[in-house]
Amino acid sequence: MVRGAYKQLLTTPCSVFLIDHPSGPVRPSDKEAEAISSNLLIDYPDCAFRGVSFERLRTILERGIDVNPTDSVIFADSPCKAFEYGEWPKVLLALRRECLKQTFKEVSADASREELEKVRRDYPTILRSRDGSKFWCTRLNEDDHRIATDYEFGYARWIPGDPWDALKAVFVVCRPEDHDELRKFIHKQAE
Repeated sequence: MVRGAYKQLLTTPCSVFLIDHPSGPVRPSDKEAEAISSNLLIDYPDCAFRGVSFERLRTILERGIDVNPTDSVIFADSPCKAFEYGEWPKVLLALRRECLKQTFKEVSADASREELEKVRRDYPTILRSRDGSKFWCTRLNEDDHRIATDYEFGYARWIPGDPWDALKAVFVVCRPEDHDELRKFIHKQAE
């Protein structure tokens, strides 16, 4: 049972809910975000949340995630963190944590060549630690400043399998001034 004040907009290809929000700035106040987040965390305790712009919704409903290829790096965490991303209306994806993997693996520097090549299939970028004792293997590009940072550790994920298995629900957080745009989108989806 969903505790939050969510209105179901679509049931296929996945559950899409509306969360009405009063007019206001691009990012809800911390108090507003915490209130919505609390309900989402109660109703979806097994999920990490990703915030994206509304224009990504069509891609989500086509692929199950907003990135292409679908195993690209994404960033997901709490609903409060997800509110930091995307313009109005905001789209929050509830992604099953069990279907997400971190974007990195640490491997001992004395690992066999075969073991390192096996890890590189999923984590192609490899950096050696300063002390030389291990490799940081990651899906992030070599020039990405987030490699081996708290940001990668805390938020960077990827979906190794079917994104539809990972996607539990989608929430459109919409202010009154965004309802026309949402209605047009829903109408096109129904056609």
